[in-house]
Amino acid sequence: MIDYSASDLTQNLKEKHELIGNVLGSFGNSNIRGHHIKYFEDRIKELMEEQNKDVVESPNFYAWLCIFSEHIFWLLRKFCMRHEAFNAEHLDLQYTKLVTTFFDCCRKLGRHSDDDINETYDKIAEVLMLRHAIIHRGFPNTLPISLSNQRSYSKPSPTNGARGGSYSKEDLKSIIDKFSNPQNFESIRDSFYSICGFLSKSPSVSLGF
Repeated sequence: MIDYSASDLTQNLKEKHELIGNVLGSFGNSNIRGHHIKYFEDRIKELMEEQNKDVVESPNFYAWLCIFSEHIFWLLRKFCMRHEAFNAEHLDLQYTKLVTTFFDCCRKLGRHSDDDINETYDKIAEVLMLRHAIIHRGFPNTLPISLSNQRSYSKPSPTNGARGGSYSKEDLKSIIDKFSNPQNFESIRDSFYSICGFLSKSPSVSLGF
């Protein structure tokens, strides 16, 4: 017979409550963002914002970019948590470690070809650059002060121990220009949903209790 102390049982219960909170919270937030994404997509089509050439004239497109890039960022974190023994620390992964952990998980699962992984890697790297620009660099007008001390920006590695390359200032400008043009809405949406489809191919995971 295994003898559990009261402190062991209390700790075990606390860990389970935290796990449930992390799982329900992350999944619930994903559902909320999903509803908002659908709302903005409907508004973009209704107001024909995808025909505009400037994001200034397309507030719903701008909001859609913000929420969808954030959505993908958190889907990646949630994926890593699910497939790494529900380790809550994976909900706090930053760009480089997030990308490396994500694609290492994908390879272990064996659900994707190398071509799929390479194609999705490029799309995810662009989304994370977009999110970084929105939050830290200025979007769509990237601020000179945020670029002045750097010639290039590290590109996250798709596998542990490998170099991920880099983005030049010109690369960053090209990415910002692409996402700033509402006429790219359809192709951007296809790319975003392609990432979501890639994520959905992973097997379900049991919580174990």
